[in-house]
Amino acid sequence: MIRSSISKNTFSYIDKINISLFSDFYNGIVGLSIFRFDSFYQGFFSL
Repeated sequence: MIRSSISKNTFSYIDKINISLFSDFYNGIVGLSIFRFDSFYQGFFSL
């Protein structure tokens, strides 16, 4: 019982870290892809 509660607390802490890291990573990827798509779009229309 004690071990499971410790691992549960540790996993919830790790999950919080992972969620914040993942949201930063996801925002970075989305921002980068939107930026690249936008520049591609402008380049396409300038042809």
